[in-house]
Amino acid sequence: MIASKRISLIKRDGLEIELEYNESYAILHLPQLKMTKTNYLEFMTVVPDIHKFMTTVGYEAIWTGIDPEDSKTRKLLERLGATKLGTAQGIDVYEYRGEQN
Repeated sequence: MIASKRISLIKRDGLEIELEYNESYAILHLPQLKMTKTNYLEFMTVVPDIHKFMTTVGYEAIWTGIDPEDSKTRKLLERLGATKLGTAQGIDVYEYRGEQN
């Protein structure tokens, strides 16, 4: 297994975004996501910015996993343009490759 590092990118009331990365992948962790207008707008801005940075340094996409019952986060990811790849170990896995034209 390839060792990874994990850093906190945003941590405030109702919105946490952490990045786990190594040479092979970049994964967003969303341990706390409370849907408010402010959090929605920030999420919709920050995730594309994170993606742009990660592709600039050589990653092809960013991924995230969510609980299949988490319909709010699922809708947010789909609105952002993330694609569900499938389910692994009971978690729905999504891939984000940036804004699709």
